[in-house]
Amino acid sequence: MVAPHAEALVRLLGNPTSRAVLVALEDGPSYPRELAARLHVTEGQVQKALRQLGQHGLVAGRWHHDGKTVKRYELAAHAVRFAFHDGAIHSTLE
Repeated sequence: MVAPHAEALVRLLGNPTSRAVLVALEDGPSYPRELAARLHVTEGQVQKALRQLGQHGLVAGRWHHDGKTVKRYELAAHAVRFAFHDGAIHSTLE
């Protein structure tokens, strides 16, 4: 049996856009528009990935004023561990 959170996290990490966003954020905080340009995907795809990654605690967004107010994202976790316990897969963020 797979814990629902772990299963959703595995699915999310299987998404190429989500993985690319995480890798890009290793270089430091960034804005959705900048990420989209760097990754050659639409801003909508980046926004969706950021929302899902944020729901799982992998990224965090903070409002930032730089001429206009926009959300800047950064990594909130630098590692994900999966463990098998009591017949289920569990995930932890580090």
